[in-house]
Amino acid sequence: MSWLTTVDHKRIGTLYLWTSLSFLFVGGIEAFIMRLQLMQPNGQVVSAETFNQLFTMHGTTMVFLVGMPLAVAFGNYLIPIMIGARDVAFPRMNMFGYWVFLFGGLFIYSSIFTGVANMPNGGWFGYTPLTSTPMSAGYLPGHGPDFWVVGLIMLGIGSTTSAINFVVTILNMRAPGMTLMRMPVFVWMMLVVAFLTVFALPIVTAALIMVFFDRNYLTNFFVAKNGGDPLLYQHLFWLFGHPEVYILILPGMGIISEILPVMSRKPLFGYSVVIFSGIAIGFMGWGVWAHHMFATGLGPVAISAFGLSTMLIAVPTGVKIFNWLGTVWGG
Repeated sequence: MSWLTTVDHKRIGTLYLWTSLSFLFVGGIEAFIMRLQLMQPNGQVVSAETFNQLFTMHGTTMVFLVGMPLAVAFGNYLIPIMIGARDVAFPRMNMFGYWVFLFGGLFIYSSIFTGVANMPNGGWFGYTPLTSTPMSAGYLPGHGPDFWVVGLIMLGIGSTTSAINFVVTILNMRAPGMTLMRMPVFVWMMLVVAFLTVFALPIVTAALIMVFFDRNYLTNFFVAKNGGDPLLYQHLFWLFGHPEVYILILPGMGIISEILPVMSRKPLFGYSVVIFSGIAIGFMGWGVWAHHMFATGLGPVAISAFGLSTMLIAVPTGVKIFNWLGTVWGG
């Protein structure tokens, strides 16, 4: 009972860890079944419809139920210890975020109990018109996208509360004397991730609410024949989906930046450069989303601009790797 009602940051971090690893196991099984299907031409392991559902649930699971909560798990456990705080700023909100995450994930998977046809089946990105109204060409029947949309909105609420918690904790609860430029690199990366999360998730939440209204209340946000724009959904989704890439990778970069100096027995090479390159990744991550949409007919100017920005964002990543090599060199 003490675990179910805990507001302790270490216990909540542990709950996030084991829950996300449990979802990782489920997502791995889904990937394994897909690989069995693809092992030979014309595989007969699962039907085409079931394959779509496995593909959708695997992607959704790995991004929203494994990658993000794993980062939150490490952040919850380590940030207060690393900055000398007794706990996170809002312990009860921290607990709320965990339970919303858990029930959001379980809600998406509960779709299987309403009939196999109701599993989400529109890809982990849920492109319209596949997921929008019955009036759309190519519409997927069943209630799968409804479960997917509502579950993702719940997961977004949980992630946003965790991000706000991290921002307030890091900015307001550091030990005396710990200036921002004395913080561990992992804490810095989690601060960048928290800001990305706070600004990115409302965008996809708006898109998901519009999909839900299109499906259930016959609005026309994404219905082309009634004046809607299916491409708008792609812009909204990837405007979230590309910062999401850095939400997933920056905690790992922070962890590497903590482990390498310890194992090399020397300080991190270029501490401030590593931090500012992480901040640069956070800023530049907002200007590359359309590279997920090169096949949609954006035109040569847009494609050139987003192609260039995509190449430029490789620079701060390369800077980090250079600094890690400098740390290990001679260590």
